[in-house]
Amino acid sequence: MGPALVAFIILQVSAPSVLGLQGEEEFLGSWAARIDGPNAVLEPVLVFRLEANRPTGSLSTSEGTLPVTNIRFQQRYLGFDVVIAGLRLRFTGMKVEGKYSGRWTLPDAGLEGPWQATPLLDARALAGAWRARLSGREAELELTLTFAAIGTKVQGDAALGGVKAALSNVELAKGMLSFELELGGHRVALDGVLRDGALVGKWQESGTDRAGAWRAERGQSR
Repeated sequence: MGPALVAFIILQVSAPSVLGLQGEEEFLGSWAARIDGPNAVLEPVLVFRLEANRPTGSLSTSEGTLPVTNIRFQQRYLGFDVVIAGLRLRFTGMKVEGKYSGRWTLPDAGLEGPWQATPLLDARALAGAWRARLSGREAELELTLTFAAIGTKVQGDAALGGVKAALSNVELAKGMLSFELELGGHRVALDGVLRDGALVGKWQESGTDRAGAWRAERGQSR
């Protein structure tokens, strides 16, 4: 048990997660969480997944990982428990506009506070087709990006004008996506994150100063 996790509990006691959803698929994946206490803030990563058709999860910081237990969900509601330093924190929340927010309680100490979680991009969330638009100083380009999850890894391709090309150097780490693609003989590097249900980021053509922004939403380019 890392000192930050223990300190978070100690500070709450000495002063004075699981998520909501529209079925299991809504909360599965990775979430950037914020747990606010009277004297400390904890910002772990919550991960929910299915094992043997049952939901399970974990709460992780740079100091270690703890299991998430007693996961409860119905419609947009989510509840879960985490035991830190021998004390059970109970989380309840609702999903609104793609984010979870609610209250945590520490019944043994009579303490409580707010928590929230926003989705992190992971292989599962990325899988599928995305309608992408690259914007530059001179023009805009529309294409379809398709990603497939291979375990925790990702591979993909780009389709433009009926021609497909495999993406290269695809990496997904800490919620950040990066990859390269060939466009008309020009190699373009892109990176981005998931924001409000869309992929957003920057692109840069290799060996030039040409660059711009890109955005992708679910679906095929027209």
